[in-house]
Amino acid sequence: MRFKPKASTGINNGAEGLNVEIYTYRRTLYVNLSEETNRKVLEIFDLNGRLQLRRELPEGLQFTQLLDLSDGIYLVRLTSGAGTHWQKVLVR
Repeated sequence: MRFKPKASTGINNGAEGLNVEIYTYRRTLYVNLSEETNRKVLEIFDLNGRLQLRRELPEGLQFTQLLDLSDGIYLVRLTSGAGTHWQKVLVR
């Protein structure tokens, strides 16, 4: 299931130069990048702003992360040299 934040959420979905698709299926997070960027950091926050996961991603364009989180909505932040991308995801 994919969620795309709207302007009313206060979440800036996307950044200049960073084209990425982030979504979940069951308890797995998928990240697809359109091009390689340097030093990528993936962070997942609950809706109270608490950091649940932080991981530096290896080189490549596709990543998967098995999630050991409670059911709910989370905010995913992907930061790289090209910018920062926020995405809301549902875990269940």
